[in-house]
Amino acid sequence: MKPLLPSSDHCCGCASCVDACPKKALTLEEDENSFLNIRVDENKCVGCHLCEEQCHLLHPERLQRHDARKVQPWAGWSTRKELIEKSASGGIFAQLAYDFLNPDRTEQHYVYGAALQSDGNVRHIEIASRQQLSLLLNSKYQQSDSQGIYTKVRTRLKEGAVILFSGVPCQIAALYSFLGSDSALTEKLYTIEVLCHGVPTQALYRTALRVEKAKRIVSYRTKDERGWINNNNRLTYEMQDGREVTKKKHVYDFLFRAYLEFSFSRKNCFQCPYANISRVSDVTLADFWGWDKSPRKELYRNHLGISVITPNSPKGEALLQGSRELHLVETSWKEFLPQNPNFYMPNNHYLFAGADKIHRIQQMPLWCQKFIFQNGFSNRYLNEAYKRVSNVFLFFKHRREEAEVKQHLKATLDYLNES
Repeated sequence: MKPLLPSSDHCCGCASCVDACPKKALTLEEDENSFLNIRVDENKCVGCHLCEEQCHLLHPERLQRHDARKVQPWAGWSTRKELIEKSASGGIFAQLAYDFLNPDRTEQHYVYGAALQSDGNVRHIEIASRQQLSLLLNSKYQQSDSQGIYTKVRTRLKEGAVILFSGVPCQIAALYSFLGSDSALTEKLYTIEVLCHGVPTQALYRTALRVEKAKRIVSYRTKDERGWINNNNRLTYEMQDGREVTKKKHVYDFLFRAYLEFSFSRKNCFQCPYANISRVSDVTLADFWGWDKSPRKELYRNHLGISVITPNSPKGEALLQGSRELHLVETSWKEFLPQNPNFYMPNNHYLFAGADKIHRIQQMPLWCQKFIFQNGFSNRYLNEAYKRVSNVFLFFKHRREEAEVKQHLKATLDYLNES
């Protein structure tokens, strides 16, 4: 009997059910719209329903959520220059992982995270040394294939190793659900989540290579002498002749513009249960957007990047306070939540969700794909005119969207102010 797993509209593609299957009857494959979804081989399935039993979406009551009212948020960055320069913003994950992999430790330590592969895909991998840390740094605007990683983590924990696992919120939830309620097993597990804005289709990065006439993406964010502020959201491509080319501004880059539309994210991302102020992970990391609007902005100013850090649990607090190379400044929820709505709500459902139309878009000429994915023109002057015209037609839609976000924000801040 085929297992009753979440539908493709609700599945997040975390692949923990793949690891749970003892008969290898489940695989993670791309669907027609290039999203990673579960395929069941009914010839191999024996109806044990283990995949259903451990699914975090089917059993949300098993997950422990931390009380955000007890959390002291921080702004900060790594003071180790070689780490922050390779990181997306403040280099917090890089620094915590660097400390975690201290070779002087007596117990074996492993770090898990998403790594950009030479074939252009992103996969979760295990590292055991500081020399491998660069593989996990920087942003990746693709979904990470995490097949097999939950089994590996469980094996390492049973061996007595100490684990630091990083991922997006649904992957963290998937790991906890996969490991079950054995507190002895999770005692040496630490988790870090990156604030997620939704998972785009794999078609975006492939279309980007065609648009840019490139061989592969080398990096999704680039820091140079201009630093982090308004300049690091620039992609670096390896061209067909082997040259590496970094876009001058992110507004000229197809993939980054298309990603920011959030129109071609997985459908489940618009109803994500983990875009909630009560988090599942030990630590949540995000870019500190809105720091420059704070009356305390001089305390937050850092040329190479600023992160928001919320240590959601005692384990998270221990990770943060155990590092001697982090510059930390106490901040408050109200200073960063207005610019980071995914802390407390999913991508707004008033955004156009074109997820089920991608296979049709890909049959169109490349120039037409570029226009639709970007939802605008590549010429900045025409694009500005397009947005002005579209805003007139979408006036009431935008008003409803803004009202809903403000309502969620107010409710969240009221909750956080409760004693």
